[in-house]
Amino acid sequence: MPAGGKKMENVIKKLTEFGTDGAIRVVLAIFAWFIGKVIIKAILKAIDKIPAVGKLDPTVAKFTNNIIKTVLYIILAICVIGILGVPMASIIAVLASAGIAVGMALQGALGNVAGGIMIMLFRPFNVGDFVSTAGAEGTVTEIGLFYTVITTPQNTKITIPNGSLMAANVVNYTANDTRRIDLSFTIGKDADLDLALRVILAAFEANDKVLKDPGATATVTGGSDTAAELAGRCWVAKEDYIATREALIRTIAKGFGKYGITAPAVRIINN
Repeated sequence: MPAGGKKMENVIKKLTEFGTDGAIRVVLAIFAWFIGKVIIKAILKAIDKIPAVGKLDPTVAKFTNNIIKTVLYIILAICVIGILGVPMASIIAVLASAGIAVGMALQGALGNVAGGIMIMLFRPFNVGDFVSTAGAEGTVTEIGLFYTVITTPQNTKITIPNGSLMAANVVNYTANDTRRIDLSFTIGKDADLDLALRVILAAFEANDKVLKDPGATATVTGGSDTAAELAGRCWVAKEDYIATREALIRTIAKGFGKYGITAPAVRIINN
């Protein structure tokens, strides 16, 4: 066989071996990726079934689950890259370089991670709390590594970066077991103030959701030459706040109507 033909045969042989080896590595990598995903899901389920984990606060449990999941997928990705034949030293070098570049490019994202960690440490709110923060108000449904999810009373979903949350004021309406209901009413100056106050107190007394201790109050808080301003305050369990407040407003409004207690008359000034 001529020398040129022999060289060409060697080249084809090496290319065939390289292609076969590469194809096998790709198949093994794909297989490893899918098997790894199954293993990761099994590990996460096993962790959730550990009694100690079940006793954790839902907020901490969810956050920890997200961190473990992220770490496991990073390990799986490194293993798959290794199966493809990329030297581990090269992988580490690339990850280090990429880490620096990504860190500089994603300073905001890293700030969100830091914010998530701070939320876990200082616990300004937990999953299930009703909060007002960063221009949003609703129930906290998820605290993730980067974002916190709030569901509004209108059932809309708001996703807030954790970094923004740590820089904003947080009003947690359900941090304590009880909440105070503050009601205000404006009635005509000529109305019977004592009767109006008794109507408010009677509504509090008739509602079994209103707590007896601390006691409810009804007072005159101000007025003008045509109106008197009244305030009623009572305490309820935090889960009864919205329904009880609405019920009290209806009851008091009906009571005012029953006794002829009306809103202030409109003054018409002729110039």
